[in-house]
Amino acid sequence: MKIAVVEPGESAVLLGGQRATHNIEGVGIGYTPPLFDRSLVDEIIAEQLGPGATVVTLMPDSGLKYLGTDVYRRP
Repeated sequence: MKIAVVEPGESAVLLGGQRATHNIEGVGIGYTPPLFDRSLVDEIIAEQLGPGATVVTLMPDSGLKYLGTDVYRRP
């Protein structure tokens, strides 16, 4: 098993970068979470994936906090 943390290239705080705005909901919170344990992570990925890449994320979350955001807005 390999554990990778994905964060936006524009706000790659875990890689030592600066906090910045981005348009990716649910990731890149702009600080290192207090319970984050770097020793459990194999790699941190930001701009490495490039355009057109697909990231599959498994996170137990009801999604209720996102209902009022652009994530569920219809075009």
